[in-house]
Amino acid sequence: MCHMKCLPKTVLLLIVVALGLQTNTALPLQEPDASKADAMNEKIQLLRSRYDEGDAAPMEFEVREEEANAYLLLRLVDELPEGVIEPWVRFREGPVIAGALLDLDLLRERMPQSALTQYLSGRVPVELNARLQTGGGIGKILLESVSLGGIPLPSSFVQELVTTYTKSASRPDGIHLDEPFKLPYGVESLTVKKEMMLVKQGGAGRSPSSSHRD
Repeated sequence: MCHMKCLPKTVLLLIVVALGLQTNTALPLQEPDASKADAMNEKIQLLRSRYDEGDAAPMEFEVREEEANAYLLLRLVDELPEGVIEPWVRFREGPVIAGALLDLDLLRERMPQSALTQYLSGRVPVELNARLQTGGGIGKILLESVSLGGIPLPSSFVQELVTTYTKSASRPDGIHLDEPFKLPYGVESLTVKKEMMLVKQGGAGRSPSSSHRD
């Protein structure tokens, strides 16, 4: 059982967007490479199988920037929250630069109310400044700032959006981004480097009879 907050897939997708360093220009869109998406998927499946089988040997995985972007656009497009379009990510030493387009016409009823969101319409780029702290299999997001259409907004904007998407009968207050969460599949830590992220998975996961559920 996970004693920290274990985040569902929808929230992980929002976090992908939230792990960013604020920038005033969006990443130029490139045609995603299906082979890169396949490579990313193979790494995820290897992480999963090692964890489920209780592999005792620690291992490090490199996730390349182009693999992450291809996977986001080709494999997760149907699982993105409604109104979140064309996510992208850049890996740099320390922070992660990330962004997406928000379709405000689709999201307006679920977005925090503000004069800015009432004024803007259509597809607007969102970019955020946050850092990810990980260690011992636990992660924490330190959200610093967010911009919508190049205009700074309080970081509470993202928290309100995440809360809206994650409210349920069992979690009426939704999920708070500043809460520690357990990294999936026995991952011990994530280290961001130039154009890649190093994923360190610990050994000895759990038995196949108690496999991970998304």
